[in-house]
Amino acid sequence: MPSRRKSLYVAKQILIGAMSLFLVVIFFRAGMDKMSNDSGWARAFTHWGYPVWFRIAIGVIEIVAAFFLLVPRTARYGALLIMATMLGGMFTHIVHDHGRHLTSELGPLLFSTVIFLARRRDQRLHPFQPRPAAD
Repeated sequence: MPSRRKSLYVAKQILIGAMSLFLVVIFFRAGMDKMSNDSGWARAFTHWGYPVWFRIAIGVIEIVAAFFLLVPRTARYGALLIMATMLGGMFTHIVHDHGRHLTSELGPLLFSTVIFLARRRDQRLHPFQPRPAAD
């Protein structure tokens, strides 16, 4: 692999890894916070009219997504879960808050979309199958 091409590949992997790590920290923490009945998330979900089980389910989805992002071969699943969660959050803000807090989902939505597209090569095989041996 030529030096310039290899450098670009390494830079891309570092950027995708940094984006993934950022989302892991954010979504693991947010998911854990959604488990508490005393959190701001509990009050927000109640304000929006969602049941407690829904808040817990969203928290579990966010935690699972964070773990999936840690492994390149499962990162697309994690990114997809985050994308769906952010779109749902945007819908909630549009319907219940008239779009006032809509922008808080844009960053994670953008990062997860980039990760989803960048990790497509890592998932050519089923993510839990071993990779073929290099020739």
